[in-house]
Amino acid sequence: MKSVRIQLDCDNVLLVDITCSCGRNGLKDKRSGEASFKHVVKTGAYEHDEVLVCDCGKEFRIRPQTNHIHISNA
Repeated sequence: MKSVRIQLDCDNVLLVDITCSCGRNGLKDKRSGEASFKHVVKTGAYEHDEVLVCDCGKEFRIRPQTNHIHISNA
């Protein structure tokens, strides 16, 4: 990934935008197929992972934790 932008929306809610190493952002949510520059990610021990997909085929996993998130290549 080239860069990550994280914006605090409200308590326990982050807006995440990942720029792929190919230069694209506004990635698609793998589950819903929705493309966005602001993917809603809730922090918390029981929240589910989000997987974002670039048109080039690369995937990025956002793993919520209690008070932070981990972002990695899926």
